[in-house]
Amino acid sequence: MRKYIFKFWLLNFLLTAILFLIYYVLAFTQLKSSNGNLFETILDFLFTLFNLYYTLVYSIVMVVFSTAFFLNLQRTIRTNYFMSALTFIAIPLVAVIYILIDLYPYSSFVVVWWIGFPLAYLIFIIFQFYIFRKKINKYELQ
Repeated sequence: MRKYIFKFWLLNFLLTAILFLIYYVLAFTQLKSSNGNLFETILDFLFTLFNLYYTLVYSIVMVVFSTAFFLNLQRTIRTNYFMSALTFIAIPLVAVIYILIDLYPYSSFVVVWWIGFPLAYLIFIIFQFYIFRKKINKYELQ
């Protein structure tokens, strides 16, 4: 059982790292090169650094809080579908809702830019939970 849960946590860690790297590459490709105006160049660079800082903090939070997967080592949590789902989905869902509420006053470009990767992460986690439950059901039957 520990091996299954550790594999799911490791997969979650790798997904977070991959999403951060993709975001990093996309953020620097979106960096505009303004012709001649140093102030605009500095502001664009600072905006990109802020985006990367925000994404790095989100990634670290997701990796740290994904240790809740290990609560599935407890039989009472593992056998309860709802409690097991909370260990996978609750923290990413709260983070996505917080980001949506926090970014509501901003333009749609900013919301799409910052919510895209957390939403992709949330969808992957739901899919990962579905696979986890299938494996757990097979494991419990043995």
